[in-house]
Amino acid sequence: MYTKEEAKQLRLDFWEGFGDYSKTLDYLKTNKGRWILYYTGTKHLELKFDVERHRIIVALELNHKDENVRFDLYTKLEKYKVIIEDEFAAPLIWDYVYTTASGNEVCRIYTQGDGFDFHRRDDWPGIYAFMAGNMIRMEKAFLEVKELLE
Repeated sequence: MYTKEEAKQLRLDFWEGFGDYSKTLDYLKTNKGRWILYYTGTKHLELKFDVERHRIIVALELNHKDENVRFDLYTKLEKYKVIIEDEFAAPLIWDYVYTTASGNEVCRIYTQGDGFDFHRRDDWPGIYAFMAGNMIRMEKAFLEVKELLE
């Protein structure tokens, strides 16, 4: 078990390592060196990495506070499910009511990696590869449908 400070340092080391890993990706070199994440150009729609001890998530998240607004955007995305999932080897998880660690209800379309242990530094290269590969797919899928959402 980690102390609060050790856990904080572990997370910092992890994200710094992921930043270094990301700098080596050709995909980001053509994308101004950064992931889209919060800069989707669509309000309340973000691309996210969610790292927990035994579960790694790459997600497209709809986080408007108004459930009706979230539902409308989720419904629009669902119309393009085939296009969005085309980039992925397996179907994505479409969760209309996903509760985040902070207790907020959001809509999430995501893939998750199990079998990793975030606390094991030896797992980090596999986690980085999972996160980067799937975020590249998620970004490409989002960009294909972005204009259709407006």
